[in-house]
Amino acid sequence: MRFSILFICGSLEPGKDGVGDYTRRLAEELVRKGYSISILAIHDRYVQKESSTIQATEYPNVIYCRISCCSDWSQKFTSAQEFIDKINPDWISLQYVPFSFHNKGIPFSLGIFMKRIRTNALCHIMFHELWVGTNGIKSIKELLWRIMQRRMIRSMIHRIQPDLITAAIRKYQLLLMPTASKCLPLFGNIPVYLKKDSVSQPDFFKVVIFGTLTRDLDDFKKQVEWLNRLAKQVVKKIVFFFIGNNGSQTKEAETIIAQIAGNKACVAVGFVQEEMVSEHLSNAHFGISRADVDYMGKSGTTIAMLEHGLPVLLKGKRPTDSLDTLYQDFYPQFFFTDDPLPLKLPEFSTINLLSGIADQYINLLQQSSKAR
Repeated sequence: MRFSILFICGSLEPGKDGVGDYTRRLAEELVRKGYSISILAIHDRYVQKESSTIQATEYPNVIYCRISCCSDWSQKFTSAQEFIDKINPDWISLQYVPFSFHNKGIPFSLGIFMKRIRTNALCHIMFHELWVGTNGIKSIKELLWRIMQRRMIRSMIHRIQPDLITAAIRKYQLLLMPTASKCLPLFGNIPVYLKKDSVSQPDFFKVVIFGTLTRDLDDFKKQVEWLNRLAKQVVKKIVFFFIGNNGSQTKEAETIIAQIAGNKACVAVGFVQEEMVSEHLSNAHFGISRADVDYMGKSGTTIAMLEHGLPVLLKGKRPTDSLDTLYQDFYPQFFFTDDPLPLKLPEFSTINLLSGIADQYINLLQQSSKAR
């Protein structure tokens, strides 16, 4: 059975929104598998007009509609309903991240919006993130914020009554209980364009930092120190490549690297095309992830490094309990700062998760369709 699927997300600007990139890549893969796919961005920060509909040039069977974040919810509904009426999808799939739909991460109108546009389509919600403080609360403000976001999600689920709920990681699946949900793991946000045959500069130990740097960089310092020791052990000059937008902590991170590895150990790559990002990942020896081990599975940049055959140094110490079984095939590629240094630079093969995860997604839709 070939479904017509409409994805709903916040923004669709390439390289500027992680969930938007994820949605686009999944949509394109499903088109290749023979499905009719469209995407509706309803809070696009990179569109100034009320709405704009475009036909993708590289994938002409994927239709995009982008509605500006400047539009109020009444305008969003009018534009969205017009778009949906033309498509008449079998499934509407909401790709949920709280801050994609509201600057404070509290889109109370989203549930009403989804209820109004649903028509006869089945509904799916994919939770890429839930509420703030899932890894601990640091202030009263954060506690209140979490309460509001959690209440909003519960209200939205109750209002929409989705036919299928999925979560990116098992931690979120547990937090959503007693609501029934399935785990649907993520794939990386950068396709593998090159085979990882050999690095182009054999005298250098190339480390990539791809993704947003978190605050409190004490453990980042430990990551840099661990890699610097490894570089000395294998007798190579270490160089750290910052790829994309690494966030407000970038300067502080560069200072830490300069203190440990020297003033010439940092290279700012910035935003480049996907092919160039893939080339950097393919030619690197190691990747630094700033994701906590329990949340690694929701980091598209971390998974992209793993897919490109990179060993990845995660934050903190190796956990005493088992890692998330969703990613057990990647266990040999995970390193922690309390691990002993490997005797030589580890090497791994590339892998593409996208096709398999797209198949998992379709299987879940089929099961939910039969259960209705």
